[in-house]
Amino acid sequence: MELDDPTVAPKEADKGIENYRTALQHGRDENRPLVVISNHISALDPHAASGALWSCFRPVVKKDVLSIPLYGGVARTLGSIGVDRTKASGVVNTLRSYIADNGHDAIPLYLCPEASTTNGEGLLRFKRGTFLTDTEVLPVCLQYQPTLALDILQIIRFMSCVRPKYICATILPPMRRRHGEDYQAFADRVGRAMAAAMGIKYELERTYEEALLFYTALEHQYRHRTGKFAPGRADATKKNNKKKNK
Repeated sequence: MELDDPTVAPKEADKGIENYRTALQHGRDENRPLVVISNHISALDPHAASGALWSCFRPVVKKDVLSIPLYGGVARTLGSIGVDRTKASGVVNTLRSYIADNGHDAIPLYLCPEASTTNGEGLLRFKRGTFLTDTEVLPVCLQYQPTLALDILQIIRFMSCVRPKYICATILPPMRRRHGEDYQAFADRVGRAMAAAMGIKYELERTYEEALLFYTALEHQYRHRTGKFAPGRADATKKNNKKKNK
């Protein structure tokens, strides 16, 4: 019987989730999931998921995150594992090596298969790399009320003065890749299950126009009179470059 089977009775599914939660807490259980995943809304996601599971785990982040002032120090303290996302094989090998070296004594890994933040109104299509470890995954669905869509710098700056946020965490039954199932198909199956649990859409793709609007807004947000995005500075730089080339 698969716990992610929709025919499983609610009481049986709840019992299974509770058993996995207990296994996560105490460790040394051959049946406990070694990979915890969630949707990605903000830098607070790992803490929210950890609180919901009553357990700790090691977040998997981009290597660049570990070098961010202040936040990088917090990430290292939490035991975050840095990976090079530019190479899919590098990510997979890092995850597989960690699980193989530590076995069932390993602290579970925490990943966000979307590989990008959203405002919580939909799920971006999951990246297959998260699911190439051939191990069971435990999905955690996070919903912020009211909606939170802050980047790392905003969270660090306004941590002490943002209005209260309520986080709803829905823990789904653990899911495993079926025999002969394609990795991307498995990723999509998990994504659709999470989207259905939260009542949102799955497989949203950012169009070029949407991406352009996002980065234009980001540039405007960090514009400073003496910074590299200062008004007119970019134009002045272009003019200087043209003069040098003449």
